[in-house]
Amino acid sequence: MTARTAVGHREETGIALLVTVFVLLLIGAVAIAAIGHSGQEATASATSRVNKRTFHGADAGIQVALRRLAAEPPDQVPFDLDLGGGRIVQSRTRTDATPQPIPRLGLGPPPEGFSINVGSGYVNEIFLTNVTATSPNATTVELEAKLGRLSANSGG
Repeated sequence: MTARTAVGHREETGIALLVTVFVLLLIGAVAIAAIGHSGQEATASATSRVNKRTFHGADAGIQVALRRLAAEPPDQVPFDLDLGGGRIVQSRTRTDATPQPIPRLGLGPPPEGFSINVGSGYVNEIFLTNVTATSPNATTVELEAKLGRLSANSGG
């Protein structure tokens, strides 16, 4: 019986070591995967932050254009703003990188989604503006807006 115990004991020797090494390898693989995923999440978060900042820059450009068009007479001069490394170029067409004046589309109905009922004493002037915002890492957002402006009707 002593020989059997000794032989059985010898066969089990090292099994605990093998299980421990296997568990450590499994934990190491999970840790490496978690570190890789964490890096990807950080990169995605930074990219999202830059994209949102660039979009808000383009939206600010539309707001600047609105304020300029509210003046009497409307200021249709193009502008190019520096945003601490990023830029807002107003009224730029997609094929031309230089600022261009805000085109006046003429008189007409209000932009889609709006209604104006003020009688015949006013006309609705429609302007079209394109705003392009570019971030320091070259992320680009382009917004286009039709801008309506009420002005006194000199003909009636």
